[in-house]
Amino acid sequence: MNYSKLKLKQYTTTAKTFLEINLYSMKIKEQTRKLAAGCT
Repeated sequence: MNYSKLKLKQYTTTAKTFLEINLYSMKIKEQTRKLAAGCT
């Protein structure tokens, strides 16, 4: 019981981090696109 709880906590933390990285890269892509559009 305790082990599975720990595993679940670890998994959710990893998922959260993954989502944050995903969002971050999306923001960067968006900014890059805006910069490229502004330059041309």
